[in-house]
Amino acid sequence: MEDAYKLIQIYALDDFSLKKEIRIKDCEYESYCGSYMIHNLDSIFLLDYTNSRLYMIDSEGNTEMVINIRTDALLGVEQQLGNPHVPYPMDAFNSYGFEYYEGKVFLASSGMESVDYTKNLREIFVIDLANDSVYMVMNKPNVYFEGYWGPHLLHNFQFIYNANKNEFVIGYGVDHDIYATCFKSPPVAHSMRSKHLNKMKPFGKKKPSHYAKSPEIEKYSITNGFYSRLYYDSYAQ
Repeated sequence: MEDAYKLIQIYALDDFSLKKEIRIKDCEYESYCGSYMIHNLDSIFLLDYTNSRLYMIDSEGNTEMVINIRTDALLGVEQQLGNPHVPYPMDAFNSYGFEYYEGKVFLASSGMESVDYTKNLREIFVIDLANDSVYMVMNKPNVYFEGYWGPHLLHNFQFIYNANKNEFVIGYGVDHDIYATCFKSPPVAHSMRSKHLNKMKPFGKKKPSHYAKSPEIEKYSITNGFYSRLYYDSYAQ
């Protein structure tokens, strides 16, 4: 039986012809790699978010590097900051955060739905390829400490890299501000309030003990809007 594989296909914009086809064999990875990011043809990154692992392959599909994301060292640092629960990396197609900048890969996490996290909690993974180390940046904005915002969707966030200004722009599901930062100084907030989302309120002050089967929380989650994808137009100044 032939090995199962996935394809990354690269097309030319001028005539839409197929220029390159990269085969990714499933048998070479322990789990499904659902997201990828092409820095160049010798640095293609595959995210196995179920096992918190990042692969770098070349244009022939050969594995060049394997990096564990939630390392013991990372968890130890976060626990010293008072963060008992460290988020997991997120499938970038769902969370919109998978960037390469100055030899580092930046990944969005799954976010956290608890109201018990500390204000030291950080949610963006930074993978330094030069020394095979992982650390985290970007604290959760204050709006999330106002109460319990329900499960999952309202906690999602997204970020993109603005190459013209050498900075990242980050947006959160229930925050009317977006944040510009290089992660070396405090982020700068820019109000982007939508008239359609001017009545955003948390479900309550505390997370219910049995929220999974609560019809009230389900209704709250599906009837409340939230901010989603960020778009960057590099041609509009």
